[in-house]
Amino acid sequence: MKVNIKKYFKSVLLYLFVVTTSYALDDCVQYFPRPATNNFSIVIDKSGSMSGSAMNDAINAVENFINKMRTDDKANIIVFDTYVSLLSDFTSSKGQLKDAVRGIRPGSSTALYDGIAKSASSLRDVVGSKIIIFLTDGRDNKSRFKLKDIRNMNISEGIFIYGIGLGDVDTRSLSDLVQATNGEYYHVNKPDDLSNIYDKVIKAYYNDYGNTLSETGSVLIHSIPSNRPVYVEGKIRGKTPLKLDRVIEGEYDVNIQFDVGDWDCTIDVANGQKAIIDARDSDVGYDLTIISQPKGASIFLDDEYVGMTGTKPTSYNTHRGGFFSSNTKTTNWDGEYKIPKIQRGKHQLRVVAVPEEGIDMGFDYTFDFLIKNSNRFINVNLLKLNHEFKDGEKGRKIKDPFESFN
Repeated sequence: MKVNIKKYFKSVLLYLFVVTTSYALDDCVQYFPRPATNNFSIVIDKSGSMSGSAMNDAINAVENFINKMRTDDKANIIVFDTYVSLLSDFTSSKGQLKDAVRGIRPGSSTALYDGIAKSASSLRDVVGSKIIIFLTDGRDNKSRFKLKDIRNMNISEGIFIYGIGLGDVDTRSLSDLVQATNGEYYHVNKPDDLSNIYDKVIKAYYNDYGNTLSETGSVLIHSIPSNRPVYVEGKIRGKTPLKLDRVIEGEYDVNIQFDVGDWDCTIDVANGQKAIIDARDSDVGYDLTIISQPKGASIFLDDEYVGMTGTKPTSYNTHRGGFFSSNTKTTNWDGEYKIPKIQRGKHQLRVVAVPEEGIDMGFDYTFDFLIKNSNRFINVNLLKLNHEFKDGEKGRKIKDPFESFN
């Protein structure tokens, strides 16, 4: 069964004037500006195996990279071993960034995925292009985040990932992660090759994307469930979640194929703009609003990454699809994240706190809940590992007490 949203609205126009329905079709696309500025999040492995020449060569190579950044570029420095630490917030001061890098000292284990998750979190509110460049010399053995988590997270947030593997690393997994974001993966066998590789990374980014940010658009396509085929103008482009960059300005028909039928959306791609499509296998459902303590936590619905709770109020323009097309202003309040139109039935929510310096990634909380006949509002406290529904209904892990009220 193929459902065309535009044709559907036209065919039921008169009906809508006299009948009030209990739900509305989901917005099929949101548009955001994408200024021609670059934000590099530099993630460096400081596990025990990086001791000696590996650490010294890595520091020199990163300093070289910082020197070659453009004047208006910004970067931050994140390091990981057992824990994850932010050494420098985003700045265009090359001196400040190099001072942070020079102070790196090797530690113990390897929490690579947590380091990339922290990097993605730090990029959430920056304006412009978002790029993660990670270096690791080992296999992850400490993270709470999984490879699938950070893969979907970075695609959905529109982040480019460039990876550098030194020595014995999981090359296949890291290469897949990087390529899914339209970045590139590099492998070196010796620490003294790092400087050369960092040169290649910054040149590859500028040549492939950084020089054309204002001349093309980008499209992010996310679906629940994921791994759904995506067709653009009738041609297969991959499976969800999907990140399309260097898209030429113009109108495009996007088709996502679910088991229950096809989902269609027409989008207008503009230069210097990012279009985000959020598709679901049913247009019938209810909104779920989540607030977390601490803020800025990553949210996974039914094991699929959907976003992060806000760290401050945000507003953006929304283009509402269908016959009644208009632009509306939507605001997410402090710490709030809203997932629109979730299908009825049982779902699982997983909320994971981003890593903080000196804190083990223990704030990982999962529970089941029901969507029945109304919107849901959930306050998740990761510090106490509990959650509470609106109006004071208490919640327990993997059991939804609201079920008994229905």
